[in-house]
Amino acid sequence: MLSLIFELPNSDVQNSVECESRPESISSNNFIENEEYGNFLQNQLSHNLPMLLPERTESESTKTESEYDCTWFNDMILITTDGKFFSFYHSFLSKHSIKFAQIYQTSESLPIVINLNLNSYFFQTVIDFLNGNSDPISNGIVENEPDIFFFSDEFQISSLLQASLPQFQEFFINPLNVCQTIQMAFDKNCEETKKICKKFFLGNLSKINPQEFVKLSSEIKSYLFSS
Repeated sequence: MLSLIFELPNSDVQNSVECESRPESISSNNFIENEEYGNFLQNQLSHNLPMLLPERTESESTKTESEYDCTWFNDMILITTDGKFFSFYHSFLSKHSIKFAQIYQTSESLPIVINLNLNSYFFQTVIDFLNGNSDPISNGIVENEPDIFFFSDEFQISSLLQASLPQFQEFFINPLNVCQTIQMAFDKNCEETKKICKKFFLGNLSKINPQEFVKLSSEIKSYLFSS
């Protein structure tokens, strides 16, 4: 049976220095593997209740307060499309993303829960990239998986955006999907994706499917032909 105790985050022991000085912990400890705990946490969040923490095991008792706090007192929880929970201290995400910083600054309650349009495998690749491992991105992992590029654009992660841009332009965008892609870009306010689609659209007018074009809103059509 899961034993639980109430604890509230303590700003004196949980801070960006402690968490950010241990980048390995972001990639290894941020994933909440305990499905029972994840389900319980989701239920608590839906009722806006304080975080409930599992009682520490004997092995966890050897951790310092700062190590334990950075693991469990994270204030942003991201949920992937396959239902995996990833928890973070806000300063890690805010350091890389303007959007995450804005979300944290304007939030009225903690923890903040965000549903992503990205599965756990690709999201883990993103976290590894932010921790300094750029190999999967530079080796073309986004060749057939544009969601990483869309994610970087939606959340304004400039370093990831630039790293994934070449593969996105070369392998993904084409006359068959450009209209659908720019529609998604407008829905999610992905500015870089809008620009890429516009440039591709104007350079390939004769190849664009007119049936897809007529489905676009007047706002998007005006954008495509604006100077």
